[in-house]
Amino acid sequence: MTIQNALQFFSPALENISVEANQPLFYDTNYTDIDGDNVTFHDNSSLFNISSQGIISFTPSSAGNFTINITMSEGNNNVSGVMRIEVTPDITLPVITSIKQQKNKNRVNVYLDDKFGFGIDLDNFVLLHLKVDQELTEK
Repeated sequence: MTIQNALQFFSPALENISVEANQPLFYDTNYTDIDGDNVTFHDNSSLFNISSQGIISFTPSSAGNFTINITMSEGNNNVSGVMRIEVTPDITLPVITSIKQQKNKNRVNVYLDDKFGFGIDLDNFVLLHLKVDQELTEK
């Protein structure tokens, strides 16, 4: 019995993925072609170019939701799948870059990312354990 050109398929199916903006994304589409034919890949996205092996590798620069159509081609046979990529905003926390005493000796100015951030009295400054190169969180 001879197998007539079996269609390739995504294995497992394409997934929906999430990545933070300005962080690298790597995704292998994974596919199966039972009869071992050469398969090429195409996408309808301006975010990235899929490799000839079905690898997606890029660093998104802005947030958004994207629906991507991935097509595998083997001669005249095409198989398509859809994946969704959610790019979340880049959450870069401010960093204390310097601390300078105010004219009022009981207060300091705290600079975040080299810009004035806020003034604070020394009691709260000590209580919060603020220091240069510290990332500030909402806590």
